[in-house]
Amino acid sequence: MGAFARRGLVALVLFLILGAAGGAALTAKESKQYASTASVLVTPTGGVSSSQANTALSTTINLATEAQVVQSIAVATRAQALLPGNDEALTKLVKSVTVSVPANTEVLRIKFSAGTAVGAAAGAHAFAEAYLADRAATAQSALTAQSASISTSIASLTASLKTVTSALAGVLPTSPDAGFDQAQRTLLLAQISSLNQLLSNAKSTQLTPGRLLTDATVPTSPAKPKLIVNLGIGLAVGLVLGLLAAWLLRSRLRRMHRPKDFAQATGLPVLEVIESLAPAVVDQPGSAAAESCERLLNIVTAAIGPHATLLVVSVDAISVARVVVNNLAHAAHRRGLPVSVLRIGDTTLTDVPHPFGVAVAIAPTANVSALSPGHWRPDHGEAVTDKSRLLLIDAPPPNRSADAQIAASVADGVLILANSGTRAKAVRAAIAQFDAVRAPLLGLAVIRSVSNAKPASGNSVHDRQSHHSIR
Repeated sequence: MGAFARRGLVALVLFLILGAAGGAALTAKESKQYASTASVLVTPTGGVSSSQANTALSTTINLATEAQVVQSIAVATRAQALLPGNDEALTKLVKSVTVSVPANTEVLRIKFSAGTAVGAAAGAHAFAEAYLADRAATAQSALTAQSASISTSIASLTASLKTVTSALAGVLPTSPDAGFDQAQRTLLLAQISSLNQLLSNAKSTQLTPGRLLTDATVPTSPAKPKLIVNLGIGLAVGLVLGLLAAWLLRSRLRRMHRPKDFAQATGLPVLEVIESLAPAVVDQPGSAAAESCERLLNIVTAAIGPHATLLVVSVDAISVARVVVNNLAHAAHRRGLPVSVLRIGDTTLTDVPHPFGVAVAIAPTANVSALSPGHWRPDHGEAVTDKSRLLLIDAPPPNRSADAQIAASVADGVLILANSGTRAKAVRAAIAQFDAVRAPLLGLAVIRSVSNAKPASGNSVHDRQSHHSIR
């Protein structure tokens, strides 16, 4: 398992542990809640309605509507009256009740939650009884209103019957009006008889709002908190956060920062870590960057000799190869080594304001040449063929130009520069290009940071000497 995978696994396990700990802490902190359920069988109330307009008297039961009735303020008021000492607000009491309807049944399951087991059972029982009482009261009210309406109709028809009977007594039996009055009297008697039967039925009706099918029992364990549920939630959250952290960590670790990261990702040794490199021609002698370049020169010349060709190339989008080459040339001069610099891809030589000062700015004995991109030849000039000097070739990044690969084919050693934070993919791509031409890769130099240090004194355009050459 690679280092990146190990770190991602550690992050994942850590977040899983934190998630489980959070679930356990939530369980310990959360107050206990008990729940008890009472089941009520809802039946037609048994009332009779000629219009069938009142649902309380209808044989059709809408259980969704009945479930809403259980959670109404009217039922909650009745239930609170059955719970001695309960003075909670009715809205809060209603929130403690949930109602469910099992499929293909006419049963309401009324569940009540409370802080104690006894309170949960009492609450479920009270709401079940309150619902049945409210349903019976509603049906009785509708039945009473129906009876009153029938009585009013009977009284009206009786008054009409008296009028018709009086009229019938004042006419001869053979009179045409006698037949009409007799027919009207017969109709009124039939209507009154029918209404009396309805009134009798209404008064004798036994209302059946439903019954308590299963009474609430005292629960033996709390419904909440559930340790297993909270642990599951904590582990799920920890898993998501852990995977996210592992992904972010892997994304960050793709950018190498430590020398160990570079070595593990590329397989090349890290020859030197250059700290606080100044974005100028040459760092101050004795500075951290200058000392690093001194050590780097010692390692390189020990590997390929003091009279050899060294290709210095950076893999980053912003190449620092020129600055490192400048410092290496200056370090070689301080050691008394003859040195030449060949730059590929930049014919302006803009290290200092005036091009004829470049050789002086790099090293007082340096020969500096420049080639435009695409004009490199392995036998280019005296700089390459002269083995009496250390030739430092500054080439553009290999992902920008093939010149670096061509120069590597004739170099005695290749030094790859990479900034801290460079992606491993970019370094491996550069290594693959150099391996394709069997270039002698010496190793890596990691640029840790770039400072704002000023260039070394005495290396400006004003110190140039006429015998220095630029080709």
